[in-house]
This record gives sequence, structure tokens and C-alpha cells, in this order.
Amino acid sequence: MVGSCGHHNTISNKDSPNIRIKFNEWSSFLDLDHFNSSYLIAVLTEKKCSNKPYLWTDSSVKCESNVSITALRQAEATFNLSQLMFALYHGSISACTFLDLQLNRPPRDIRKHFTLLGTKNCYNLSGTTFREALHTLCWEITESGGLSVIFSMMQNPVLPIIRQKCLDALTNILCVEHIEKIVLERQPWFLEKLVTLIKSGDLQCDMVPAISVLDRLIVVILSENMKLPYEQLIKLDFVTMCIHRLQNEDLAHSNTYLHFVKFRTIAMQAIALLCAHSRSGLWQSNVQDLVFMHSFRSVLLWNTDKPPSDPAWHQSESFYRSMSFSSSALLFSFIVLIHGVLKWQNKFEFLKAQALAFKYQLSKLLTLKGLSTGQKISGTNAGVILNAVEWLWMALYSTPTNIREKIDTSSLSAAILNPLPELCERVLRHCSNKQCKKRESTVGKWSVCSLCGITCYCSDGCSGLDKQKEHTPEMCNFLALRHSDC
Repeated sequence: MVGSCGHHNTISNKDSPNIRIKFNEWSSFLDLDHFNSSYLIAVLTEKKCSNKPYLWTDSSVKCESNVSITALRQAEATFNLSQLMFALYHGSISACTFLDLQLNRPPRDIRKHFTLLGTKNCYNLSGTTFREALHTLCWEITESGGLSVIFSMMQNPVLPIIRQKCLDALTNILCVEHIEKIVLERQPWFLEKLVTLIKSGDLQCDMVPAISVLDRLIVVILSENMKLPYEQLIKLDFVTMCIHRLQNEDLAHSNTYLHFVKFRTIAMQAIALLCAHSRSGLWQSNVQDLVFMHSFRSVLLWNTDKPPSDPAWHQSESFYRSMSFSSSALLFSFIVLIHGVLKWQNKFEFLKAQALAFKYQLSKLLTLKGLSTGQKISGTNAGVILNAVEWLWMALYSTPTNIREKIDTSSLSAAILNPLPELCERVLRHCSNKQCKKRESTVGKWSVCSLCGITCYCSDGCSGLDKQKEHTPEMCNFLALRHSDC
């Protein structure tokens, strides 16, 4: 919680929108206590006299004691939009608003005010329905100028945990590849900021949300073969820094273990993706050695007698209960080992030399009941982990050749050889003219505004109408993320 107050749980958003409740530096406005995305986006992108959304990098926002009402309302709108997107990403119809969490109220049904899911029984809602609703919401926030506002909040985080909530929101907004590419191309400071937060930030408030965003960006950097952002990550020594943070025993303390589990799993996925890419063969040998040895120790020390259990999640994070973080981290370690064997010097020979300890651990994993029945290792990872274990066993101990280049990879799962395709999302867009309800039938079919690169239209007619009402030259420049405030 951000703070505390003496109000009872009977407060309703039907009260005057001018009523607000103070929670230390934060405020909660009763008219924002819901998941009506259109209303929340309108508050987030409230325009100034210049007819552009209000930015926190303006001189009017200087410190915690001088935060305008507009900025406070934008903060709560960002918080609730982040909660809504998080629920959609995990296929849940329940989420808590800022005020729900402060007053310890139970999660509410998001469909009451969020119309993109309809009102059907939750059992009739498919994963595709949730993803389409999330993608539509992400584009609505971006096309309204919300992305620039959230970036300005990150650059001037004058309220407690606002940077964390901005990163939480960006984790979901940046699940849309086209938006990610624009951010990477036009906001190079953002990548460096994320790496800095992981290197020296707080585990819960900085490291976990920052690695979540970076993981998404790495998928696009690799799938789109973006040279400059990739080189920036290498120059920032991202991989080495991540491994050092994973090996910091203070972070795995019992008081922070829940957050460390999240960080470890997401960081290992990001590292595994980078290792699986062909360019990892060009890394410096000390970086290859560091990553490989960390993954080797992770596999060797994984408790096969009592597989690690995931932590007990808070009600606001109950989405995680269906996920197996422990087995995911194990899988990513195997991906690193296999690609190290295939791409890096002396790694094949190293594992063969570890016959006694490593062979014993692989044999224990091969006989682990959960790999075949899922009783001890939950989720969809079990089959892929089993494939990795069987392949390593064959390559190291059942193949007569000692020549790495002759190792057969035909039996390896595609999720191990090239994990990128499963993580790439192609998003069908709605026409940016708010009066038009059409949706693309093919990804990238419609033309995008050549100036901002954000809005897209099904026809010249819709483009002309939108430029008359919403997409003015000033707004187009603002959406381009090239203005000095962002």
C-alpha cells in the first residue's frame, strides 16, 4: 500500500469527482475508481492550453510537495490502467483498482466498466479474446498520447512507486511489436535506463518491472534484427550485470524471495533468448563462461528429490498461481547450456568432463515423475525440459563422436533451438478513426501515418476525417516521441 486513511469501505465512485482521499503523497479520486478504459485514458492524456497532453517533465511538476491535481489524476489513471492490462494479459476478469488495494477490498469484475470483453460468462472467454482486448487497449493508450505521458512520469518520478507502475504499464503496452520498435528507434535513453535500474535499483520497485520490460524489448530486437539496440545492450554489459545480480545472495533473502523468483525467471528468459541467437557466438569468452557456468550450477543444484515450490502469492498477484517459475528457470538454464554446447568453444568438452556429477543429475531428471506426468513439475515446461535432458544425455554420453560440429539437433524441440517465434505477437489493428469500427484482416495491411508512425487507417477517407478532429499536426508530432519533453 502507498499509505493509509481513516475512511470506511463504503466510498463509491458515484460521489463527486472532486472528492479525493489522501494516502500520504498519493491521492485517490473517486471518479477514477473503476476500469472504464476510455475515461482513464482521457484523464491520462488530459490536454493543456497547447492542445497536447500534460507531461511530468514540464516545469510545473518539481517535487512531491508540488504535484498538480492533473498529475495526481494521471498517476491514478496509470495505476488502474496498469492493473487492467495485467489482468487481460493473464486472462483474468478480476483486478483491484488503486483504491481497492488501499482499502483492502476484494478484486472486482473488470467487465462492469471495461466493454472490450463484453458481458459473456467468463468461461466462454478465450485467451484470444483477452489478448485482442489487451492489444486494442494498448493502441488506444498510444494513439491518445498516453505513451509519452508515461515516459515523462518515468523521467520525473516525484511520487512513491510511480516509476514501478509506469514500468508495469509499459510491460503490457510494449507487448505490441510496432510500438516496441518505435520506442527502441526513437527513445534510446529508455534502454539504458532499464539496465541502470536492474544494476542498482530496488528488487521489487525497479529490478522486477525493468527486467519485465527489457525481456519484451529483447524479443523485438532479436526478431527484427535491430542492430543498434542490440549493440547498446552489449555495450551496457547487460548479460554480465544480470548474472551478477542473480548471484547476489542478499537478493534471495526470505523477505524478498517472492520478488527474486520473478526476477530470476524473467532474467533467465532474456539471457536464454540472447544465447540462442547466432550473435552470441561473437560474445567475449569471459561473458560466455560466466553465463554457461551460472546455468550449469543452476541445473546441477536443482533439487530433484524435492522440486522447488513457487511462493504464496498475494491476492493482487493471484494470476501467478497457475505458473511454474521454478521449472521455467530450469528450462532457460538448459537452453543456455545447449546453445553453449552448439556455439561456444570448449563447452561440449567441459560437460563431458563433468560426467560423474552432471550425468547423475541428468539421470535423476530423466526419472523424475513430474517430467512425464506433470505431478511435480507443473505447466507446459515439462515436455520441453525432458527433451533437453534426453538430448544432452544422447549428445554427451550416447554419441561416440567427440566432435561438436557433428552433433545431431534434429530431435531438439523448436522451443529450445529457436524460442523467439513463440514469443512474437502479430497484432491486428483497428482503424485510428474513432468513428470507424473496422479491424485489419491481415497484419500490416493498412497504411500508417508517415510522420508519427503510430496511427493507421483503413482508407484515405478515415485518415482525412481523423486529421480534421484528432490527429492534428501538433498531436502528430507529439505522438512521434521526438519532442523534447520525452
